[in-house]
Amino acid sequence: MVGQFSMPIDILSLDDARDVVLDYIAHYNNVRLNSAIGYIAPKAKLEGRDKQIFKERDMKLESAREARKQLRAVARKTEHVKAKPYGCSQTACSQP
Repeated sequence: MVGQFSMPIDILSLDDARDVVLDYIAHYNNVRLNSAIGYIAPKAKLEGRDKQIFKERDMKLESAREARKQLRAVARKTEHVKAKPYGCSQTACSQP
């Protein structure tokens, strides 16, 4: 738990301490992505939603790959003037 919960907290009673611990446990189980189980929340894994989450991720990744592929194709088609090295004109380059 050290280093993961960095919000300053004033614990003035045993009830305050219980609330802090319960909030941490709820966050850890319901929100925090766990690398050991594929970067999903433990609750999602326990509920059996992991396969659906992985499927949705794969679809988003494939969509992003396709979008990048299309952007690169458009960039290649529209690239009509290549950059020339410093000191070059349309007809000749001056060699140092």
